[in-house]
Amino acid sequence: MGRQLCVCSESIYYYKALLKKLEKDPRVARLFNTDLLYIQQYLFTRLKIESASKVKVEHDGTVLQTITKIDEHEGGVQPPPFTILYFEVTTLSSLYSLDSHDVNDPIKQITVRYQEEQEVTFADDEETILEDFGKQLCVNQGPRHPNLCRAALSKY
Repeated sequence: MGRQLCVCSESIYYYKALLKKLEKDPRVARLFNTDLLYIQQYLFTRLKIESASKVKVEHDGTVLQTITKIDEHEGGVQPPPFTILYFEVTTLSSLYSLDSHDVNDPIKQITVRYQEEQEVTFADDEETILEDFGKQLCVNQGPRHPNLCRAALSKY
């Protein structure tokens, strides 16, 4: 049985270079937790705060003062009000095959349903479909998420 070695970088400056060297080293069988963002690793390893935990952050401008884990059962922390937007994108290849699809195929149709509202289908040329889909995002999400609306329509 092999040995495990925990390597913690003091800085993110050489983090990617270190990962590349370790991936190529024949003595290294596996790497763990390398897909976590550096800030997630810092929260978990240094501050002992799990990455899915709710935290209270205090800062002075851009300088971080404290990060404190919040007990979810105390103080009644409620999740934000989520909404669901269902959509299905149909491409030329997905019309004829249930297997993998060519991501470069043109979009033939997008079907959208917001929450429990009636389903809407856009079928035209790809540019028109995407434009209409972007407008639909603004109708449903625009008032709550103006940045999403601007991003959806920025091309048009």
